[in-house]
Amino acid sequence: MYVHKRGMSPNLLKSTLTLEVKKGYETAISVEAVMFGSSSDFAQMSFEKRQCYLEGVDSKSPAFDDEYPYDDVMCKVEKAYRATITVCQCTLWSLFFDPWYSRIKSKETKICDFFGTICFHEQWKNQTIQAKGFKECYPRCDDVYYTGRIKQQKSLETTSRFSLNQTTDITEFLLYKYIFDPKSLLNRSFVNYLMHDQVSKPQEFLKKRLNQIAIVHFNFDSAFVTKVTKDAKVTTADYLSNIGGTLGLCTGFSIISLAEVIYWGLMVVLALGNNRR
Repeated sequence: MYVHKRGMSPNLLKSTLTLEVKKGYETAISVEAVMFGSSSDFAQMSFEKRQCYLEGVDSKSPAFDDEYPYDDVMCKVEKAYRATITVCQCTLWSLFFDPWYSRIKSKETKICDFFGTICFHEQWKNQTIQAKGFKECYPRCDDVYYTGRIKQQKSLETTSRFSLNQTTDITEFLLYKYIFDPKSLLNRSFVNYLMHDQVSKPQEFLKKRLNQIAIVHFNFDSAFVTKVTKDAKVTTADYLSNIGGTLGLCTGFSIISLAEVIYWGLMVVLALGNNRR
C-alpha cells in the first residue's frame, strides 16, 4: 500500500511511503501530517535561493492548474512521460484518455500497439531510473506531507469481531453477511450453490475467505498538526542591522558621525574651490 498526498502518483516513481498490508489481517495505520509554509521575506527571495516552487510566483507547466495543482512527483511523471512518448510515438490506452495525461501528449500521439506497449514500458523504466530532468522538479514551498506507520496488525481469525470461535451458525457470522449479502452481485441461490459442500464445515469455509481479504484502518493519532515556516536566513533589515552594528562596534561610527563626515567633506570641497579662485 502506498500512502501519498493528493495529486501524486503513488506507484510510478516509488518515492512515496510504502506500507505492507497482509491478507488475512486487520491493520491499523497511524498517520501524521506536517505542514510547511513560507514567510513574506522567504517569498521575496529568488527561485535559485529558495529551491522550491511558490504558487502564484513561479511559472509552471500547462499540465498543472487549479484542478491539478503542481506537485514535484507529478512534475517528474510529466517529464518521464514526455520523454517516453517522444521515443515511442505512442501512449498506453489507459493514459490516452486520462484528462491529466491528455494535456501532455500531442495531437500526433497514438495508442500503442503490441510493440509500442513494450517500447513504452521499457522507455518508462529507463526514464525513471536515469531520472533525466528530475532536478528541475522542485518541491512546493507551501505543502502538507504525510507520514504513516503500522500501529497494530492482528489476524482476522483472532480478532473479536471476526473470531471463528464466536459462532457456530455460519449465517450469523459477520463476514458471511458481508461477503454474501443478498443485495450484492451474489444472489442467495448462487450462495447456496457455493455453500452446498461447506455447510458441514463453516469454520474451514470462512477461514479460507479470511485469508483472502484485508481490513485497513487509517487514524490520526493527534488532532494537532506540526507546522514549519520557511523564512529567509538574513533579511534586508538584518543586513542593515549587521552593517550598523559592525561599524558602531569597530569604529564608533553612528548616524551623527555620518552627518559630520558629510558636513566636513563639503567644507573641504568649498575651501578648495575658494583657494583656486
